[in-house]
Amino acid sequence: MVLVLGVACTLPTRLFANPVELPVFDDAVKKELTALQRSSQQQVDFVLNSGDMEWAKDLEKQSQKLVASNAASPGREPVHPLGEGLRKMVFVSWSMGENEIKSLLRQYDGQPNVGLLFRGIPDGIKMVDALAKIQKLSLDTKSSTSVLLDPVSFQKYAVSVVPVVVIEDGDEPKAIAKGTSSIQAVDVSLKNGRGGDLGFLGPSLPIAERDLIEVMKERAAKLDPEELKRQAIARFWKGQTMFDLPHAEEDRTRRLDPTITVQEDMIAPDGQVIHRSGDRINPLSIRRFTQRMLIIDPSVPGQVSLARDQIQSFGKNQAVTLILTSVDVDDGWDDFERIQGAVGAPAYLLKADVKERFAIERTPSIVTADNQAFYIKEIFVGRGQGNDQTSVAVDP
Repeated sequence: MVLVLGVACTLPTRLFANPVELPVFDDAVKKELTALQRSSQQQVDFVLNSGDMEWAKDLEKQSQKLVASNAASPGREPVHPLGEGLRKMVFVSWSMGENEIKSLLRQYDGQPNVGLLFRGIPDGIKMVDALAKIQKLSLDTKSSTSVLLDPVSFQKYAVSVVPVVVIEDGDEPKAIAKGTSSIQAVDVSLKNGRGGDLGFLGPSLPIAERDLIEVMKERAAKLDPEELKRQAIARFWKGQTMFDLPHAEEDRTRRLDPTITVQEDMIAPDGQVIHRSGDRINPLSIRRFTQRMLIIDPSVPGQVSLARDQIQSFGKNQAVTLILTSVDVDDGWDDFERIQGAVGAPAYLLKADVKERFAIERTPSIVTADNQAFYIKEIFVGRGQGNDQTSVAVDP
């Protein structure tokens, strides 16, 4: 069974830009310089959902294949999950009983352009559970028949009872029959020249599921945007990796040489040798690293004060990037904004790749560079000092 959803929800994301400028090289050199091109970045995904909106994720996941197919043909109408041309649809509901639906899946297994359509999901059940229930039918019947969650088609053909068979060619209905799940019976009518609305061919049942579109509208109307935002922010901070680095107990400066050795000849498409095996390349000699990176533990007032002084002393003539090892998870953005307000500059969270590439071991650390090496300077600022401590300025 192929499960396809006729409704897709795409949730917005927001991406913060990369704050660290590292050397950029042509494609031939990128592989060798990957370790030096990693940078600090903070990605904040505001996915405005809640426990009640978990079903939206499933809708999005299940519709990815269909969305990708539609995106490949810009300007064209969306591709129907049952394909182009002649489509044969059996409108069903759980009111028909599980055994009857299983029987239909077995009956139409392997038949192209045939699908079973549901209008929605049963009341009181989450989308993920409803999908699992449908997928279990596939395991039990081993059927390849498509099952669509397609309230739009129910509305299009005004289907209010089940079963109903609709045969359409493109968007044009050829025949509609109520009170039957037999595609063969409708095919026979078409071959005999009888199409259109064939009326009731047998008994019918009410539809157990509400229209999914109406359910979605109702749920959306009940959502509190501010509460959704609060929940999304709380989830974001709890999902972040924080670093508990030791504090510097003395002033110390370490030199980091970024030179790499070429492992094999790098040859351009025109045959020109860019670099030979064994060549040593220092990216800083190609493009300078002009920033001053500050890595601090914002829970220590003295380190926040140091960052503020660094920004005030060097910020006019040099890009100063403030990176935090952690924030208070419970306070989240409030703590983040407090720190930014205290230093008067944007702040970013420390990422594992930046910590590793610049060998950050303690806080506070100040990373600068000349045209040969990076310098990681650790500063002792003491413990428990207030924000009125003496300013500390550090040069490369």
